Amino acid sequence: MKLVTKESPYYLIFLANCLTELGHDVATELVGRLPEILAKNGAIIIAEPQRNYIKELIRTLATNAEGHGLYVYYPCPSIGCPPPYGSWCWVWRYHEYDFPPIKVNGQPIQKEPRDELVLSWLILTRQNVSIYDTFAKKRSDLLWGPISRVRPHFGACYGNREISFERDYDVSPSYKRGSIVGLSSELEVKEYYEM
Repeated sequence: MKLVTKESPYYLIFLANCLTELGHDVATELVGRLPEILAKNGAIIIAEPQRNYIKELIRTLATNAEGHGLYVYYPCPSIGCPPPYGSWCWVWRYHEYDFPPIKVNGQPIQKEPRDELVLSWLILTRQNVSIYDTFAKKRSDLLWGPISRVRPHFGACYGNREISFERDYDVSPSYKRGSIVGLSSELEVKEYYEM
């Protein structure tokens, strides 16, 4: 496998909708070679359509990252929270896209228009730091982690364990899974960032 090295090292390598067409072994080898052309403070961003195949691949890439000199920046700093809620830590980011209905020979390719595209995200860096470390520099008094589950009981991952917390639906809108939350030592939400 030959990598494009012209003008490397690169500060950003963005892989979108391409690993889904590769076998797990080929995709793992490709991502494992990317540190060769990645700047010391660069990042690899992987965004793939959410399918069971991709869920497993993203988890494999995240699990094997350190063996290639890479670290998970987002979504989870390591393997993540224990099952059942944390077993799919790697598929937490959702994006909504507005796009026109697509027709082939005058017929829509799907019966109902779909305005939401769900992606699995993984951000890898060569530095051993996560997005939660970045938030902790701002507010070191809080426990930072991703929302791992929502209604009826809320949970956030922190230190490879899940922390349950409650919230008042009448005070603010519900949290979205995958967003980042900062909890006090009393498990009160002090800061919330929707991703």
